[in-house]
Amino acid sequence: MASPSVVEIDVTRESDDGLAPRLETAPDLLYNLGFCLAVSSTRDVARVILPADAPGGPTLSTNLIRIANEGSNAFLGAYKDLLGISNSSEELCQNGGLLDQLGGLLLHGGTKSSKNLVYSWVQDCVSSCSAAGERTAGNFDSWRSTVHKVMEAVDGAKKRARRATEGKLKENSVEISMAVDEIIFAVQRQEDKSKVYKQMAGEHEGLLSGTIFLRQLLYAFPSTSSALI
Repeated sequence: MASPSVVEIDVTRESDDGLAPRLETAPDLLYNLGFCLAVSSTRDVARVILPADAPGGPTLSTNLIRIANEGSNAFLGAYKDLLGISNSSEELCQNGGLLDQLGGLLLHGGTKSSKNLVYSWVQDCVSSCSAAGERTAGNFDSWRSTVHKVMEAVDGAKKRARRATEGKLKENSVEISMAVDEIIFAVQRQEDKSKVYKQMAGEHEGLLSGTIFLRQLLYAFPSTSSALI
């Protein structure tokens, strides 16, 4: 499976002015949701048991719930953070906002205390926006990490199941081979017995024929037979 793409989002007016907020990265929504959909809609994967060290519990359903919860929390947090960034940006950049106030004080020679006060408000807005952006990026990174852990666990479980199946097939193959050998040996024994029986039957027929012939001689020559006895 291909690695998720990253969408770069730059909301700064100038990248080096250090005043406006910057949202560093956001994960590819379609990639993560597509993975969740593919896993949850695959019937045989629903029976896979994940290892004990997998996140959120040993069952796949538990991990899917965790993926869904972390994803929804990440998007909800992103919405709140972006709303805060929007409000702070408006406070900074609107007509008569903090940047205009600070510029006016610098141009028209406001008092030092008033300059410092407005500047501290600007810094608070910038810090708040930066923290919100970092928090959003961290939430999505955590969610993506959970998704990858579950993916790896599912893949590992599939490989173990495949190896177990292959081992069982090999074991069955050996058992079948041994059974076939026993059948062949039994057939050979039967064939050997059949040969012995045929030989014994041939000898019996020979003895029987000889006995009959001898009796015929005895009946044909009674005096000779009395002498022989």
